[in-house]
Amino acid sequence: MSAAHKSYIPVPVSRQKSQASQRRPQSPVNQATPTAKPATKSVERVPVAPTQKQLASRQLRSLCLLERIVAVITFCLLGSTLGIYAWTVYIPKVWDKEFGKLETLQRHERHLLATNETLKHQLAQQAEKPET
Repeated sequence: MSAAHKSYIPVPVSRQKSQASQRRPQSPVNQATPTAKPATKSVERVPVAPTQKQLASRQLRSLCLLERIVAVITFCLLGSTLGIYAWTVYIPKVWDKEFGKLETLQRHERHLLATNETLKHQLAQQAEKPET
């Protein structure tokens, strides 16, 4: 929007002035010289129909609002899609990998315990021999 469009505010014209101007045409001399406004007790306001620019600006505002709503919905859908992907694909893959590591560690632990017990048994047998 331009600055000129923002500063323009439509002013309703009263019926008395518009009817009076339709009845008698003004001469160019009267239009050039400023005239004093007649004092009226009550000025009747006529509702002003929206102009094409105002309608376009309303449509533009509604389209901008629609764009924001669609952006929020898109962001929520993207987040939920990533969450569902993580829950159904990524987490089980990581779980299987880590479970494989756990099984390997348990196998090594059993091997080390068996080796430790074998060494204890050998030390006990050597301690029982009189020559050591």
